[in-house]
Amino acid sequence: MRIFKHSNGKYFASLTLNVLFAIAGIIFIAHKGGIPYLMQKLNLASDPNSAANSRENYYRHRTSLFKLLPNSPNQIVFLGDSLTDSAEWRELLGNPHIINRGIYGDTTTSLLNRIEVVVEGKPRQIFLLIGINDIHREIPLKFIVENYQQILATIREKSPETDVVVQSVLPINNQEFTRTMSNETVRELNGQIKALAEQFSYRYIDLFSKFADHRQQLNPKYTEDGVHLNGEGYLNWKEQIVPYLQE
Repeated sequence: MRIFKHSNGKYFASLTLNVLFAIAGIIFIAHKGGIPYLMQKLNLASDPNSAANSRENYYRHRTSLFKLLPNSPNQIVFLGDSLTDSAEWRELLGNPHIINRGIYGDTTTSLLNRIEVVVEGKPRQIFLLIGINDIHREIPLKFIVENYQQILATIREKSPETDVVVQSVLPINNQEFTRTMSNETVRELNGQIKALAEQFSYRYIDLFSKFADHRQQLNPKYTEDGVHLNGEGYLNWKEQIVPYLQE
């Protein structure tokens, strides 16, 4: 009878520990973005040649390079995802101090993980645009905004003299090209981003309205796939940011 009680006690303690570990795991996954985050990790494990795995590899390759490249207070950093990564900013704007720190597929979470490398040289200026990949992966708006706030807070703490220009997320065209995202969500996120920019006293550029057509969709003349920009799209972007660019 005593042996039974002892075994039952050990079973109860083990069950309690398992429940606690499960709760901790749920909290961790929820903080990372919930089910979309979990599915992404499962896809990486099951298919090493998947698009998600390619993004992970590209992210690691780019960040390993960025850690080795020189940083200086004279630099003007363009920071974001594939929209930033795809542009030849130095040539486009004719400024030798510009460096591109965009990474294809980047989210607010992965950008937050690498922000300290960006600001360690205390750059003169940062142009920030991030968030559309979070929406694409259905990350809850609450987590996107929390990450965004931490990104801005890290810049303020580590490089308080840096002039930060916060750019709105661009519209997507989900009528002619893609139906996986909603401009309503993009506009809602932009409202929160604008509020954060004001909270930190950073300048804010409304790119959404400059790229939207009469239907409030990304104008087809600026895109081939409904999300990314073509040459004319980047010329439009250039026109919007030139007034904010430090010489």
